[in-house]
Amino acid sequence: MVSSSMDRRRFLVATTAFTFPVAAGCIGGDDSGGSSEGGDGNDGDDGSGGTETTTTTAAPTEGEDTTGAGGGNETTAGTADRTAAGTTVTMTDTAFDPIRASVDPGTTVEWTNEDGFAHDVTSTQFHDSAAQWDMSEEVPNGGNVTHTFDSEGIYEYYCTIHGESTMCGVVLVGGSSLDETLPCEGGDEGGNETTTGGGGGGGDGGPYSY
Repeated sequence: MVSSSMDRRRFLVATTAFTFPVAAGCIGGDDSGGSSEGGDGNDGDDGSGGTETTTTTAAPTEGEDTTGAGGGNETTAGTADRTAAGTTVTMTDTAFDPIRASVDPGTTVEWTNEDGFAHDVTSTQFHDSAAQWDMSEEVPNGGNVTHTFDSEGIYEYYCTIHGESTMCGVVLVGGSSLDETLPCEGGDEGGNETTTGGGGGGGDGGPYSY
């Protein structure tokens, strides 16, 4: 009986000694596997693609700023080009063309004589609303005279050689307007003869009777 009990104890001890290393080996394998999985997780963290995306997004923003600046320069250039333009009044067929000229302040008006005989540009006031100004210039055939209108107003004139009922005109500067008619806007052909006769004899008016 004693011998049988001793054998049984030896068997249990041997079995226990064999089982412990096997269990330890299994536990060690689990730890190693966990470390490997942790390493995979670290690899995922190293893939920081978010930073590259932010840099790429910043590039279009710089392009947009450059485009906006260019648009501003075009607008400024457009504003800088606004200047007062000159206006030409032609003397042809014993008339000023156009009779009424509307200009901005600071505009220089040029009267050009395309007739084969002389005319003149003489300031006057046909209406109370007209401005008082000073001009009296003779213009030979093919010649021209100029005047710069700096202030807003109604500036009326005529040709003393052919009379106000034949040759007259007005320069409307700024927002000025004239509702009344001018003496020459009725197209009265008899005005020329009357003015010439009043000039002091038929001999004086002869060179301008056309």
